[in-house]
Amino acid sequence: MSTKFTAVAALAAGAAMLTYVAASAAAEPVVTHVGSSVAARSTDDAGRATYYTDGRWYYADGTPAPATAGGRIAQHPKQRVAITARAGRDRTHAPAHLFVLSPLKAGAVARDSGISAGCVGCFTHHFVTRDGQKIEINNKLFTLAGKHGTLDIRFRTEWADAGNGYSVGTGTWKVVGGTGNYRGVTGSGRSAFTWIAGAQMSTSWRADGFLSQR
Repeated sequence: MSTKFTAVAALAAGAAMLTYVAASAAAEPVVTHVGSSVAARSTDDAGRATYYTDGRWYYADGTPAPATAGGRIAQHPKQRVAITARAGRDRTHAPAHLFVLSPLKAGAVARDSGISAGCVGCFTHHFVTRDGQKIEINNKLFTLAGKHGTLDIRFRTEWADAGNGYSVGTGTWKVVGGTGNYRGVTGSGRSAFTWIAGAQMSTSWRADGFLSQR
């Protein structure tokens, strides 16, 4: 039995655990997890149950659902996610960011965690002054290596001195590549960082936004 059909069968068997979405209502999939896949249950315009797993929608018998069903079910819906990371150490005890990727809606990726590393040779920065405040603008590539593959994200961050040895940075991020389950994933959003003077890396950061599958 294929992974996709197994996931669909598991969802169908456990439908009581999911919130039913009436055919007359707007489809808002309910997130659950089947193995390493994010899954959701919804309905098409004819009232037939549909299940989202491994990047697309299926009917209960495992047959792929059409790309759209009355315009209510998208083949590649945007998935809201949050990625949080904190300063820590990897398996070799070297300084590293430890990240957790959390899906906030059904879609292209499942929950994941691992190590986030910055590309040393892929970093640019410059300074500007706005209304008397000095701001450092940097552009850095991070690779998130998780259990399901790697995700390359480009961050553009504007840093400001928050006083008493603290710095804060806010900006944008964009997916620029991926491997494994992240191959073909695109997305973007906004981010926030904190830094303490003397630290080797930012103490904590969070990225919020949307991912989808090409």
